[in-house]
Amino acid sequence: MEQDSDAELMVRTREGDQQAFALLVDRHKDVLVNLLTRLTGTRDRAEDLAQEAFLRLYQHADRYIEQGKLLPYFYQIASNLVRTDERRR
Repeated sequence: MEQDSDAELMVRTREGDQQAFALLVDRHKDVLVNLLTRLTGTRDRAEDLAQEAFLRLYQHADRYIEQGKLLPYFYQIASNLVRTDERRR
């Protein structure tokens, strides 16, 4: 069975397909939480920031322009959240 690409899932997400977004979350959550854990030093903070990053990706799915680079785009959202969180602290 062939998996949909991230690009295809983002198109479906923009069209309101919540299942497509759930597939994106399942596909990338572990790697993102691990990355954020390394950046923040705590798993709890990383999970909160990952949740916020996924929320922002979903809320702004209409702004995403496919260039074959979803992960760098998404990781930039997450790293910006880390920087903002650090400034608040």
